[in-house]
Amino acid sequence: MNICKRVRLKSFNGTTSKPINQQIRDCDDYWKLIGFEGEVIADEQVYKKLFKSTDNLRVLVKFYCDIKEFGLASHNEMDNSNWNNSLWILTDDIEPIESDEYKNLSDFQVSDRQTFINFLDLLRQDFLNNPDCWENKTLPDFLEAISAYTKDIQGYYDNLKLNVNADQASWQTFADIFKGAKIYE
Repeated sequence: MNICKRVRLKSFNGTTSKPINQQIRDCDDYWKLIGFEGEVIADEQVYKKLFKSTDNLRVLVKFYCDIKEFGLASHNEMDNSNWNNSLWILTDDIEPIESDEYKNLSDFQVSDRQTFINFLDLLRQDFLNNPDCWENKTLPDFLEAISAYTKDIQGYYDNLKLNVNADQASWQTFADIFKGAKIYE
């Protein structure tokens, strides 16, 4: 598995749910992360060197979500470490996310609730990966920009001759407001 490869957790230790016949502490219930995404930051070769093992090869996945918010332990915490918020995951427990699965934020089309959820995930990733491209980096600034851009969105549509009535809100209109709030002053 390549380093920097985006992946999604599809199972943990080979299963899709926490075993009911084992006593597992809440802080070790990593099945809660199934469906969440991250990035491979250390491959199988690093695992072999660190743990002197070739059994059950794992890669180190740094999750985009904060695993502490789920009450989970990282076991990789070190001062000033890039390994914070990461877990050694069996290679069979992750699936790669193909690069075309996540389109450019400006080209992403939203048509329903599920694509809006996907858009929000992409918007969050854009913030994490490109914070310098965001004018409104704090929640109060972003919410203020959402309010201001919501007032001005019809002008955006009119200037681009998009023939959209912002008063008839759609999932795409909400996505356009969020995209605009990213840079709106």
